[in-house]
Amino acid sequence: MEAAEEIGVPVHIQEALLGEVVEFARRWEREGLIEVVLARGMAANMLMRQNLKMPVVMVNITNIDMVEAIYNACQMSSGSIAVVDNAYRQPKLDFEMIKRVLGRDFTVLLYRNDIEIKQKLQEALQLGVETVVGSAVPIVEMASEMGFQTVLVRCNKESLKEALKQACNMVQVRRNDHKERLKLTTVLNNVRDGILVFDENGTISLCNPAAEKSLHVKAAAVIDRNVTEFSPEEAIRRIYGEGVETTSELVNANGVLLVVNRNRMHVAGLETGTVVTFQAADRIRKIEEGIRKELNNKGLVAKFNFTDIVGKSAAIRRAVDEARKYARSEGAVLITGESGTGKELFAHSIHNESRRREGPFVAVNCATLPETLLESELFGYEEGAFTGAKKGGKLGLFELAHGGTIFLDEVGEISIHLQARLLRVLQEREIMHIGGDRLIPIDVRVIAATNRDLREAVDEGKFRQDLFYRLNVLNLKVPPLRERLEDVPGLFTFFINKSSEILRTVAPDLPPEVLKELKAYDWPGNVRELQNFVERYLALGEVDPRSAATLRSLLAGTSENIQPKTTGSQCEINVKLASFDDMERQILLKAKSLFPDGKSELARILGVSRTTLWKKLKKAEGAVN
Repeated sequence: MEAAEEIGVPVHIQEALLGEVVEFARRWEREGLIEVVLARGMAANMLMRQNLKMPVVMVNITNIDMVEAIYNACQMSSGSIAVVDNAYRQPKLDFEMIKRVLGRDFTVLLYRNDIEIKQKLQEALQLGVETVVGSAVPIVEMASEMGFQTVLVRCNKESLKEALKQACNMVQVRRNDHKERLKLTTVLNNVRDGILVFDENGTISLCNPAAEKSLHVKAAAVIDRNVTEFSPEEAIRRIYGEGVETTSELVNANGVLLVVNRNRMHVAGLETGTVVTFQAADRIRKIEEGIRKELNNKGLVAKFNFTDIVGKSAAIRRAVDEARKYARSEGAVLITGESGTGKELFAHSIHNESRRREGPFVAVNCATLPETLLESELFGYEEGAFTGAKKGGKLGLFELAHGGTIFLDEVGEISIHLQARLLRVLQEREIMHIGGDRLIPIDVRVIAATNRDLREAVDEGKFRQDLFYRLNVLNLKVPPLRERLEDVPGLFTFFINKSSEILRTVAPDLPPEVLKELKAYDWPGNVRELQNFVERYLALGEVDPRSAATLRSLLAGTSENIQPKTTGSQCEINVKLASFDDMERQILLKAKSLFPDGKSELARILGVSRTTLWKKLKKAEGAVN
């Protein structure tokens, strides 16, 4: 008790005869009040053979304990002494050393079982022994009844403290183990997947409630049964198969199609069994439908596929083929092209053909929102991050796109400040809310689009070069409509039919001369202009829409409202005769006015690089100022 108090361990001390030890232990186990038993000698050996659920700690007798007991026996009598001890004690006592230390000889009688105790005591009588030193209470009791003086070997306090510490460690390990088992049981009982665990011989060791329900069995009826005990037609045998590892294998069990996964278990490099998880294919289908429905309700879905891209020209087919290849990659895509060419259509299609097709598709037009609002939309914010911030904060678009794709339309319009934040997201694959202090990992593919020349913007210092290279991993150029005029009739017919469905009118049959007129126009507004033109064409009402004259008048009206296309062959520049430097300055400034948004085209016509053109324009404009 003193040793227990010193280390602060609550103990219950029970004195018992050897025949009562097991009965006490069984009762304690039933009541659940005792977590570990400390015993010594025969009592400990008996308890260890009982296969108890609670651990048993043997309190070892040391050489010092035995020296003290024999010394006490010497003080009691000058007659002969016998030590009666367990032959299987570990660690063994060094009786020869004890004899040398005490300077006294004594007899050592070792018993191997309970029956031999009395035999050894009879032997001691025959040897004329006066005092018996016993290592267990039953030995001392029996020796006293036979007329011997007796001394019980008692454990010293340090030995008891060590045994108590060992017992405490065992209790802690068992409590932790129980907690983990409880957690695991809770998980297994609540997961929707059926789980069966087989040992290395194919014997079932676990069957969770979901497996019971799916297979119409009771766990108690299948646990400890070998898989070979089930017929080949039974569900458990079908699910186990040959025990070979597999992923998403379809198995027909009791008329229900199951998706089965098998994984081998290994401990220290040795195979210890197989875990089989499964669920009904119909349930997986319903879950996927629910996810798609939820994403659709939030508008986080890609609406178009490559089949929605109309056109048979070589230019558009090349773009589609290239985009299909990009869909198989995970790299960032930069889609370039003039306004109205259908860049967003390609972004949707790439997502829908990628491995992320089941994930969200989040589109944002970077040109439509002011910088501060765009930043909060992209990266989200914490509650109280700024005046008017939503209570509880808000998830950013990058978070909403986790596991899917984010489409940054008009990416060239993002401010330098936001470009820096976007670059960090692309580099680190993590974001931080405005007003937050926690980094949030994300798994998002970025597709960006622009009608600007980003290389030119980089040269002018309006777009970060490092961000440009991060976005331009895979580059896709969508051709303008004037480069695929052979697609115009097909597109015109497509939009005619589509608009007719919406307006609930009959789509007119278009004569060849009408379609020919369409190809004579270069469509500077590209596909978007053509689509708008179709709506005007169908809205005429009293005018015969099949008439080529109607078409010509509409095209003429359209041409009057737009600036004619400027190309190198159509433009003339008049300059005043002056020095070469001055005439070059005049040419540059007048040419720039003809191409206000197309410095790349101007550089091509003048036969210089974009960088050279930019430097010369800067010099020319500086001379004017």
